[in-house]
Amino acid sequence: MKKIIILISLVLSLCAEDIVVYTNEYKILKLDKKVKRLIVGNKEMVNVSLLKTSQTKGTLLKIFGKVSGNTSILIMYRDGSMNNYHIYVNENLGFVQKMINVIEPKLVLSKVGNGSTVISGEFQDPHDKKRIYKLLQNAGVDMSKLMDLTETKEINKMIRTKLYLVEINNRQAEDLGGITGLGFFSQYIDVSINPSAANGATFSGWLLDNFGNFSASKGKSVSATLNFLQESGIGTILDDTVLMTTEDENASFRVGGEVYIPVGVSQNLGLSPTILLEEKEYGLALLLSTQFMEKDGYMHISVNIKDSQFDTNKDHDVQLGENIFVPSFVSKTMLTNVVVKSGQVIALGGRLHTENVTKEEKVPFLGDIPLLGELFKHSVTSDQTNDLLFFLVPEIVDANAKIDDTHYYKSFKEDAKEFHIQLQDMNATQATHTQEIQETQELLLSNPLEDTELMVIEIEGEELVINEATESVIIELPQEVKSEEIKESKLKLYQVTVGKVFLRSVPVTGTRSLVWKEGHKFTVKEEKVQNGVTWLRIKEDCFNTCKAIDNILWISNRYTSVIEEKLIL
Repeated sequence: MKKIIILISLVLSLCAEDIVVYTNEYKILKLDKKVKRLIVGNKEMVNVSLLKTSQTKGTLLKIFGKVSGNTSILIMYRDGSMNNYHIYVNENLGFVQKMINVIEPKLVLSKVGNGSTVISGEFQDPHDKKRIYKLLQNAGVDMSKLMDLTETKEINKMIRTKLYLVEINNRQAEDLGGITGLGFFSQYIDVSINPSAANGATFSGWLLDNFGNFSASKGKSVSATLNFLQESGIGTILDDTVLMTTEDENASFRVGGEVYIPVGVSQNLGLSPTILLEEKEYGLALLLSTQFMEKDGYMHISVNIKDSQFDTNKDHDVQLGENIFVPSFVSKTMLTNVVVKSGQVIALGGRLHTENVTKEEKVPFLGDIPLLGELFKHSVTSDQTNDLLFFLVPEIVDANAKIDDTHYYKSFKEDAKEFHIQLQDMNATQATHTQEIQETQELLLSNPLEDTELMVIEIEGEELVINEATESVIIELPQEVKSEEIKESKLKLYQVTVGKVFLRSVPVTGTRSLVWKEGHKFTVKEEKVQNGVTWLRIKEDCFNTCKAIDNILWISNRYTSVIEEKLIL
């Protein structure tokens, strides 16, 4: 008998119908026969009741979902037949589905047995995935049972951060003439001045504004400012490096080392004591954590700077044993959060270091006399305070964008090299640039360039002369034919195609006179090939309106392109 019941149950389970009910909702099932008995697998999951009406021949079965899950119902009829139903109680995701489709229209939510939720479809933006996960969590979806079958069309962007460490000598900054007048300095580096500079205790307090932002009004002022500080002996560029990271990941930079310090002593019976050592890092460490904002191009950056050095005061050391001392460390930590756009400059200062400096002063000539010279010398001991500035330039790198690898890496290398040269070039101030241009003019006046060689082609008694530089055609007719000279030429409008390019007084080896940026337009007076490279002599500067150039300036053709061509008769 038991075997027959088991066999009947197995057959009924295979032929069972599926019914889906949402939590806190009910479903009415219409039965054609009169019910004799109901058997519910899990009464905690569903509530089943019969609704009898005189208008129906059969019976109405009401199924109310309590909690999510699945169970079964066995219905026995009065005629001896029976039916089995699989009941799936799911969370009502209709409202949640509508909300997530506002963000991502191609996502689909569904429920499977055991209370698991399946999310499928495609994310257009990887940033929307976090928002939707947070929405599902707040809607009561069990995230531990979430099955993610989605795909992401794009990947996260990366962030390239240029980092410059500059050490400022505050004593040298105070001694610099005109530093408090704010006239000489701003003339050459193009910065806006912090109005509360008089209250600043350090040079970085003058260089940064009240919100800790770099006071430079233009991006190019960063290199000019660092160069000016180094030329004047105020600052020293300690390091410049590039950090790469993805969103929500950290990028770190550390300068220093590791030292093993004793942290305890263990005593062993019959043996000498064992000293327990622990590794301790010291030096300067910087940690960057970046998140993209909703608006394109903006980033939220968390900067954590920690400086740990040995404490020079031996009284702070901890004694563990008779001859065992644990050195102390002096740590300084700075944590800040900023919101910047790609390419903007973040400048942080305030890391001070003070040391005693002994300097010998003497009377010229007399102080150099052996023995007697000691009478004309004296030593001066003073406190020298150095301030460390951090310059950060974060840039967004979109890996989804289509990039020509050849031009991309070439341009990146040239930009990095050019920017580094600007930082290290000791002749990059406005005053020295003016002097270089004057020297270039004198050099060109004393050594004028040779004319471009002309190609001569004989054509049946007529001489066709072609000037390669101007692409002009001059036809010289025989003397017996009285005609005016006919000349036609093409005037080309060029533009710079790289981030920055130098203009030189002479091709290849000439003095660098000016720097033009990408998109700068100009016309050409002549061309010249040197060492296999074509050089263009500037005729007119067409940055805003075309104006004739008085100086002789050359630019390499490899960094330019023709954007317009006009025929001149």
